[in-house]
Amino acid sequence: MVYPGGEIVAGFFILPSSVRVSVTGVFQLLANARNGAGITLPIDDVVWSSRDTLVASIDALGLLTAHAEGETVISATLGSDVATVSLTVDPPPAASWAEHVCAWASGGSVYCWGRGVSGELGGGDRNGSLVPRLVPFQGVLRSVTTGAGHSCGVMDSGDTWCWGRGAEGQLGGGTILSSLSPQFIAGAAFHFLKVAAGGRHTCGLTVESRIRCWGWNNDGQLGNATTVGLRDPVLIESGLRFKDVSAGARHTCAVAEDGLMWCWGANDRGQLGDATTTDSQWPVRVATGDRFLSVSAGADHTCALDEGQLAQCWGANTSAQLGRGHLEDRSHPTPLSFGFRYESISAGLYHTCALRAGGQLYCWGEGSAGQLGIGDNVLHGNPQLIGDKTYQSVFAGSSFSCAVERVSLRAYCWGTGSFGQLGQGLVRSVNVPSIVSGEVQFRQIGR
Repeated sequence: MVYPGGEIVAGFFILPSSVRVSVTGVFQLLANARNGAGITLPIDDVVWSSRDTLVASIDALGLLTAHAEGETVISATLGSDVATVSLTVDPPPAASWAEHVCAWASGGSVYCWGRGVSGELGGGDRNGSLVPRLVPFQGVLRSVTTGAGHSCGVMDSGDTWCWGRGAEGQLGGGTILSSLSPQFIAGAAFHFLKVAAGGRHTCGLTVESRIRCWGWNNDGQLGNATTVGLRDPVLIESGLRFKDVSAGARHTCAVAEDGLMWCWGANDRGQLGDATTTDSQWPVRVATGDRFLSVSAGADHTCALDEGQLAQCWGANTSAQLGRGHLEDRSHPTPLSFGFRYESISAGLYHTCALRAGGQLYCWGEGSAGQLGIGDNVLHGNPQLIGDKTYQSVFAGSSFSCAVERVSLRAYCWGTGSFGQLGQGLVRSVNVPSIVSGEVQFRQIGR
């Protein structure tokens, strides 16, 4: 074509020739024309367009904005010439541990708040929320679980729905795309009593007391003797029957019906508790003869309640999250200091919280963000009593914690809420339990 001014355009192209960005990312594209001598010609009348504006849009100046995971083609038109560039939109960076909260309310509804860039709040968009936001469901839920970038809920029927980050298959719907609203895990074989959302994988306890896992499997956390990720639930062929399961960042642990503990996946910090630091793609028995009631797998450590309701923890301990007053990792179960009896426990990123029988709340480990809730911002190696309220459910997240108060059924959160995970509007940091906005009464929070 003839360029305005009389020069002939010998080449028309876009720089760069291909682009890869994450969701919500922006990128400046440049359209260039050259004459026969190879000299770049100034152009200002290019028309930009995107083949799929749901994946990415582009403005009149060539600034593109990524909206959803997928692929599209960006075109630049100059007269009769068209130049194109391929665009791949990747998921947002994965969170290291939960930076959002989901809680099960009275009546079976679910509310979520905090980080939302992967759709983990389930509201149909990628927006975060500073206050609890209702997740749309048709039916009654009996539990909810919060992972690093995704969430799942189980209905009374055993039907399971997941939402949020799906890049590793952790939503279980046969896809690797994220879902901004709840996605049904189809199939009669996939009826669960409980589902546990981990870092980038998910595991469920079936009505037959078996365990199925799906999602990311680089460290063997699916327990199927491979490191191949899966988009649908796969049965762990161990022959064991289980009564509880918990998914950590890169490992999974479960309590068998006889009370013995089994773990699989990453073990670089001893989080499998088998007295080694060797990863396992298959369930290995935790190195103790003690019998357990429940388990909570955190980022790189694990805690459980034994039949005497004493807490035992193992794995990473660089922030004293094992509750023994020291900073040494443990590759086998280690009882907490003081010998308190607990009714539930939650292992977070670098800290742990637990409820004593009667509802008194204790936390320990990293406290620099105020996540221990005792009014300071320092590490504590032994369990610390949190205020004088009693609670019935507790959740330890990344650098924050939340709990449901036993009498009022109101949620309280504390720590750092840079994504709104404290649920208190513009309040972004508090080091004592503070009430979550709204008048919702909750039954269970987090995991």
